[in-house]
Amino acid sequence: MFQLSLTRKLPLLLLIGLLVTTPVAAQGGATIRLDPPAVALDPGETAEVTVWLEGVTELAGAEVHLTYDPERVEVVDADPASNGVQIAHGTFLSADFVAQNQADPNAGTIDYAVAQMPPHEPVSGDGPLAVITLRGVAEGEAGLAVQSVLLANQDAQPIPVVVETAAPETTTNPPAAPSFPVACWPWGMILLGAAGIIVERKTSQHKTDPITKQRGGMQ
Repeated sequence: MFQLSLTRKLPLLLLIGLLVTTPVAAQGGATIRLDPPAVALDPGETAEVTVWLEGVTELAGAEVHLTYDPERVEVVDADPASNGVQIAHGTFLSADFVAQNQADPNAGTIDYAVAQMPPHEPVSGDGPLAVITLRGVAEGEAGLAVQSVLLANQDAQPIPVVVETAAPETTTNPPAAPSFPVACWPWGMILLGAAGIIVERKTSQHKTDPITKQRGGMQ
């Protein structure tokens, strides 16, 4: 797995930006939801919430931004060996390239962006993208909600997605084919760029792998 260092993100951001292809069409459709959709915890009590994808086609990368009430709950760190607070990767998408995985306990935000790399192929269907473990701080609901999401195929094109809320009649529907740059800047650029790198690797095997070069420069 390749984990992006936030303190050294600028050179990689510029490199990936050169490989991004402008989306010209969106393929397929998907729904993203939280399972369970609402959680109420007592102080010290824990519960898992799964970020679940349904009906997706040819998914190569995913980015989701969530909010929660930090006065009610805290995110339990899924990787104590790493800096910051992370959530757990799901089993649906292989997190070969981790652009961001961080929960901010002060702001009450979670930013998560990952992409698959060869030899893993794009995935279709339903499955867990990530798992969030919450611990109660004060009695009440967690207030966990999906604020924005970006899904991409291996051609660096966005996949239409609907955010399903606790009340299905109030679901939101982001634009089916947003123009680049996307609203999730700068992480949307990294995610779409990562998908673009997959295409670059498949069509230009004789060229030097840009991720390998970057990893060598980040040692």
